[in-house]
Amino acid sequence: MEADSFFHEANQRKIGYTFENSVLNNMVFFESIQTKIPNECTIDSVNLLKTDIMGLFSWGMNHYSAKNYQKAIQIFQNILKIDAKNPLVYHYLGKIYYDTNKWEEAEIMFQFAIQYYLEKNDFDIYFKSLMKIKYPYNHSCFEEFYQSKYYEKIEDNFFLASNHKSNGFNLIVQKNLIKK
Repeated sequence: MEADSFFHEANQRKIGYTFENSVLNNMVFFESIQTKIPNECTIDSVNLLKTDIMGLFSWGMNHYSAKNYQKAIQIFQNILKIDAKNPLVYHYLGKIYYDTNKWEEAEIMFQFAIQYYLEKNDFDIYFKSLMKIKYPYNHSCFEEFYQSKYYEKIEDNFFLASNHKSNGFNLIVQKNLIKK
């Protein structure tokens, strides 16, 4: 109920607000961010170490961006074999399942993303621990890309609420009804 009221209030605030394309195109803030964060890293998957979490994540995100979801899922699952509590991987697996209308899988992944979510300071500590590992190839693009994918926890909550709305019913309620 709280999520419904949150989204209802947000929709009410948006009524009557529009942005002209010229305003959005002239926003210097977004342009400066785009130049600092790499969209894709050059990946040699043959030489990529099977334990390189950031390299594998970048490779999986390349497939995610290309909508090659099955390959992205496979790569993300390999990361979870190394790092079973990786919040970024659960978040993006949730998005893949959401995008492909696999509602139950999406809900499970977003629940894990929430469970293993790291606040920014904790994420930075986790990130620094990954940076201690040395690789036989240039790793800076993977590091920048991985760090740039940090997100706020509310995104997982938003996707869970959207998932329930897209699905047309609350999965938790449905599961309780089936049990009765």
